[in-house]
Amino acid sequence: MLAKPLLTQRGRLPLFALDEDGLPGSPATVLGIAGQASHPSRVSRQHHVDGTFNFRDAGGVQTTSGHRMTTGRVFRSASLASITGEGLSTIADLGIRTVIDLRSVQEVEQHGRFPDDRYPVRWEHLASPFGPPGSLPLTPQQQSIIDHPDPMALLYVQLMRSMGGEFARCLRILSNPANLPAVVHCTSGKDRTGLVTAILHLTLGCPLEVALSHYEQTGGRTESDDHLRANFPLLYDLPPEKLERMVGTNRSWVVAALAVSQEWGGLAGWLDEHGFDVHHQNRLRAGLLLPS
Repeated sequence: MLAKPLLTQRGRLPLFALDEDGLPGSPATVLGIAGQASHPSRVSRQHHVDGTFNFRDAGGVQTTSGHRMTTGRVFRSASLASITGEGLSTIADLGIRTVIDLRSVQEVEQHGRFPDDRYPVRWEHLASPFGPPGSLPLTPQQQSIIDHPDPMALLYVQLMRSMGGEFARCLRILSNPANLPAVVHCTSGKDRTGLVTAILHLTLGCPLEVALSHYEQTGGRTESDDHLRANFPLLYDLPPEKLERMVGTNRSWVVAALAVSQEWGGLAGWLDEHGFDVHHQNRLRAGLLLPS
């Protein structure tokens, strides 16, 4: 199957080729054209932060231009609502200034938020319109996701369609050095956080393969299971094989979500439409990229 020419938006670099059916090509196809080399992603550095899990550095990844995302500036994590005093000491050691919470209003109301009364940070709540089902009755949107044969595939696309403004706002915050170091989190640090981190890496100029490799490094499966079972027991009424797939990672979910941006000519156009224009994109690169 031959790939059609790359789409561009006002001369900016695109991210996908479209195949003859008008669908995004596979990552291998995309990376094999326009000189986008497939650089392996470094294993991201994990940090033990007591009271949470899946806390790791988003930096260290390589771009196609030979630059590297600086480390120690942007972190990603599972929920910080239950962080302990020891965990706050680690947050202080990392110099965290900003906490960006992507959970829904319902999740924050039911499970709490980062205790900025104990450790002062800038807390930004960029609320998603939905999250894991916490109690009955489910919203129609939650029910449609749960009933889908591959719930996370539908979820990722809906996140891309419904959270453009929040994701753009997240990147604007990260583009201001005064807000860094910052940590971005949701509930498990895997889906909402994983998608916005992939968008961050691609905007910095990382090959798609690098962004997907970083996404797949999400760990802490045991901790994730314990957290979900304690806070979202309704999930454990699902068929085990469906739940097993939902709590994992799958690069096809990210690729399908990113393909939504083709409606705006590519990711740069999608970001511009939602409030993260070329000025902010260049500022983000200037603040987070180092020579390799």
